[in-house]
Amino acid sequence: MKGVVLRELACREGFAAVEELAELLGQPEEVVARALRELVEGGYPVERHLQLGYRFRGDDVADLACCAHVLGERLRFTLHHVDRCSSTQDVARELAGEGAGEGLVVVAEEQERGRGRRGRGWASDRGGLWLSILLTPGEPALLGPLSLALGVAVARAVRALYGLEAHVKWPNDVEVGGRKVAGVLIEAVSSPGSLLTVVAGIGVNVNNPLPEALRGKAASLRELLGRSLPRRPLLAKLLVEVDRVYAKLEADPQGVLEEWLLHSSTVGRVVRVVTEDGEYCGVAVGLAEDGGLVVDVSGEKRVFRVGEVVHLR
Repeated sequence: MKGVVLRELACREGFAAVEELAELLGQPEEVVARALRELVEGGYPVERHLQLGYRFRGDDVADLACCAHVLGERLRFTLHHVDRCSSTQDVARELAGEGAGEGLVVVAEEQERGRGRRGRGWASDRGGLWLSILLTPGEPALLGPLSLALGVAVARAVRALYGLEAHVKWPNDVEVGGRKVAGVLIEAVSSPGSLLTVVAGIGVNVNNPLPEALRGKAASLRELLGRSLPRRPLLAKLLVEVDRVYAKLEADPQGVLEEWLLHSSTVGRVVRVVTEDGEYCGVAVGLAEDGGLVVDVSGEKRVFRVGEVVHLR
């Protein structure tokens, strides 16, 4: 129960009353109150206020390091925080080579060479949430669905914390009002044994400034909400949602794809798909079992597994 209560506190801003937590968790107030007392007495970063209740102490992402392990049920997260690096993908890859296991989370305040799909640069100034997670999905067939699943996790977190209508754009973007607020990058890494290991990069525009060239195409959560945001609750909630969707992906890959469709801003739209073979226009009508985008191109159903999608209308 202590872990459940601590997880809930870590995923929210401000104080929460015992009564509120008990109702949310479906537990008797005395059980929640006892867990909270034990957390405080045990030296966990939980603060008590006589009138307001309890809150997680600390708003920096590094403050989660002491309790990252309670954020997941399927995954046991460990947090590795750095001030600046070339890319969290690079750091996670290096740590994987040194024996780091599934659940490692690398978070950086700033990336010097952040990247997106197809080697494109990703502006990663201070104020954003830049992280990479080490995962071992096992089957190569899960790579496509995994990328979509992580987009769902980001959308869930943004919707739950801020009430924004976050949608997923194929293959790896999260949008609010048609503007990109987050992206996902999946890269395979070599590791001992036969298990497929990947580094899953997630970048979220939180309080960071955006390049002038991206105005109108991308947005930060600060811009959308009109205030600066503590990143610790977002990181905590994001890891909780990653854990949930990852467990669901293992048990029911098709169910994850169905949830992606519910959040999709792509399916049902007229799109242009840009590939190395050329450009194709049509109506996005669904997903293939491997996460590929199904597009009706002049009456022919075509499946695209790589490419850039432009929403036309």
